[in-house]
Amino acid sequence: MIKVLPKELSETMNDCIYIVNFVTVRVLNLRIFLLLCEKMGSEHQSLLFHKSGCWVSRGKVLARHFELRHEINEFLLCQDNDHLHKHLEDHRWIVKLE
Repeated sequence: MIKVLPKELSETMNDCIYIVNFVTVRVLNLRIFLLLCEKMGSEHQSLLFHKSGCWVSRGKVLARHFELRHEINEFLLCQDNDHLHKHLEDHRWIVKLE
């Protein structure tokens, strides 16, 4: 089993972790995100955290991020966070989530 991700996928994973932390570190951001997911009729209403020791969780984090990409995009637009928003506009970055 591979324990080290390829560089491109590792960078994508780090971007996802950064986005998850941005959304969840502040209670207000988390509440806004939950309401946004509810309003958009999302199947999921929470992002997953990655635990460094668990290989399986990496795939789940990326999959959930992909499933909620539209909701995350809207949230980041509302927060005026162009630095993180640019990832969700990059089709090559999105493909790495799949």
